[in-house]
Amino acid sequence: MTQFKRATIGILILAGILFTGIASSEPPPERFEALPLAWVEPKGVVKITECFPHQGEHFAKLKDLEQFPVGPIYTVYNGQLTSIEYVFAKEDLEKQSSWKNLKFIYHGREVPIQHMDVDYLPDIFPVETYAIHFYVITHGAERSIECN
Repeated sequence: MTQFKRATIGILILAGILFTGIASSEPPPERFEALPLAWVEPKGVVKITECFPHQGEHFAKLKDLEQFPVGPIYTVYNGQLTSIEYVFAKEDLEKQSSWKNLKFIYHGREVPIQHMDVDYLPDIFPVETYAIHFYVITHGAERSIECN
């Protein structure tokens, strides 16, 4: 099996695990019931990019950008949280690395994941990466995000 196929399989398995949730001995946090979620920067979170089409602006704690996986990164558009993103180095996926207990928490509450996108990012970071966006908005709403 080629490294590309192994990496692709690894990404799909990782995304499936993250999307369905990872078993934990901790009690589950309270979930948000109403959408959309108004954006209020969590403590220590700063804006790291301007608007990207279909995503919005990106916000994160600078310490969460220091090593892979990068994240959580919050994407925001028109004052609403649109997704939580994690970025994985392609080489880590090819090595079949594992990550556990990645959080989808906003202000202490679990966000309701509506769908996810996996994007190959060959030149955003010093190494090739894959970004996985876990959206709290519909696919149609995501596709309608335009930047001025």
